[in-house]
Amino acid sequence: YEVIICDDGSTDDTAKIVSHFTAPFKLRYLSQSNKGPAAARNLGIKKAVGDYLLFMNDDTIAAPDLLLAHYQTHQNSTEPKISVLGEFKLLPEHNQSLFTHVLEQSNLLFGYTGMEAGNLYNYTRFYTCNLSLPRQAVIDVGLFDEDFTGPAAEDLDLGYRLQQQGYRVLYQPNCVAWHDHRITPEGFCKTHVTRGLGAVVLFSKHPEISDFKDITPHVVAEWRQQQPSSEGTVNQLLHQLDTFTEPLPQASALRQQQDVINQIAKVLESLWLFHYRKGILSSPWLNKLLETTLDFDRLASQDKLPKSLSPKVSVVIPCYNYAHYLSEAVDSVLSQTYQNFEVIIVNDGSTDNTDLVANQLITQNPKQHIRLIHQSNSGQPAIARNVGIAQAAGQYILCLDADDKLEPTFLEKTVSVLDGNPEISIAFTHIQHFGAIDSIWSSGPFALEAQIRSNNIPYCALYRREVFDSVGGYATNVRGYEDWDFWLNTLEKEWQGQLIPEPLFYYRKGHASVLGQANQNSQKLMAQIILNHPALFDPSQVTHAQNLLERDIMASKKYRITYLITSILGVTGGNQTLLQHTNYLTERGHDVAI
Repeated sequence: YEVIICDDGSTDDTAKIVSHFTAPFKLRYLSQSNKGPAAARNLGIKKAVGDYLLFMNDDTIAAPDLLLAHYQTHQNSTEPKISVLGEFKLLPEHNQSLFTHVLEQSNLLFGYTGMEAGNLYNYTRFYTCNLSLPRQAVIDVGLFDEDFTGPAAEDLDLGYRLQQQGYRVLYQPNCVAWHDHRITPEGFCKTHVTRGLGAVVLFSKHPEISDFKDITPHVVAEWRQQQPSSEGTVNQLLHQLDTFTEPLPQASALRQQQDVINQIAKVLESLWLFHYRKGILSSPWLNKLLETTLDFDRLASQDKLPKSLSPKVSVVIPCYNYAHYLSEAVDSVLSQTYQNFEVIIVNDGSTDNTDLVANQLITQNPKQHIRLIHQSNSGQPAIARNVGIAQAAGQYILCLDADDKLEPTFLEKTVSVLDGNPEISIAFTHIQHFGAIDSIWSSGPFALEAQIRSNNIPYCALYRREVFDSVGGYATNVRGYEDWDFWLNTLEKEWQGQLIPEPLFYYRKGHASVLGQANQNSQKLMAQIILNHPALFDPSQVTHAQNLLERDIMASKKYRITYLITSILGVTGGNQTLLQHTNYLTERGHDVAI
């Protein structure tokens, strides 16, 4: 390996220290006038010869096996396009106070909280404090953007451009580096002023990912008016934090201060917001951001944004061990006559080559917006759909199983219904069965009474995002019937749907499926649907559903009681007594032998 130091116009003894340093590896020292970390890193990238780049900050301390861990992660990964993000924690000597403890446990400096080893993340985790990736990938997207002159958002900008080429961030905490930085409350505030400045540049360049979509000149004026009056409060909050910056004698004391920790967290959030806005308001790019935001909103309202910026439709495809069908499903979407969409594939912990097939589809279709999400196996389409929709950017949602397909005009015709009829929120079609059976199934009307009796609406229907949000997503207690339950929810909320009387949705028949398994348990699942919507059913149906599920619970227990009833005469009402007893016991899950 080689190490390249990029001196960004230092005014201290950096050059002198480096000149006296003897290294057992190839060490190069490059210098430039102060232009910011983006330009400094570009200087190093242009001189680098390694296949991989490992970005580190000037306050990063590498663990002895850091390079080996990064290299092995790249070599062992089955993902073709990854950046590897390693762990980056404060050195123990810098993390001995309640103040720094709260910072480490929050996402106010870095978003490590909640990240899991081996998972893939988007560009918002592209932190160049301890991150490696192929050198050619950085060159191919044009290096760091030198319009970013401060140490903020230049890494996110590069990460976003890499993401558009199919790259994701793989978190690997055994790639260990330490943060050699004594963070003070004042330093924390200064950091977020810088991040506010960087955010304005980032969102000016990429309005489609902006956190400031609602920003207007009026909002900016309000912020400017509020800032001076808040200075006194901010100074008081900083004074409060001084109490918690002293080292604690024992680490265990941290765990005994939860109330104080919560108080510090609230103070830090207030300081973050104030100084982040302060950076925004002082940015020379602010007017550019306002213009870009207004232009973006205008184009979005006219549906004239490029597909990559504003997909109108998000097609969510859960996949568990259906790699052999996945290409057909995705190709049917890519072949649509309507093209303003994104495709989100949710790999639900597959044990086949779903990842490989999905990544091939992404690589083979670079101009299409296809994303791959990984999760451990949930065993339920409902959970996978909910996960995919949570990350969807489209105004309209379409769920498509990995073994089914769309007729080429499906999106064109369903989008037309929703665009042309604001009172309609759900558009669906008849079903064309294919595979072992070739037939057409006529979808029923979008009506509550009909839907109570049977599921008349295909799961594959286009609906507005607000529909999903209003009902809280797909229920997870009716595996296989989650779409039936979902449509009942929408009808209860009085959303309106419209049938397109053409078989535009292709449903595969003739192999084992979640629905087939569900049909074997239809009584129990229907009982659960009744209990999910008791107001829609007769009280007697609700009671019967409760009893049925109670029996199922009893039957699932390891130990069961069997009653043996003998010698009851069929006279003086004995037979009726026997019937009453057996009914009572069987309704509660007991076996009765006579």
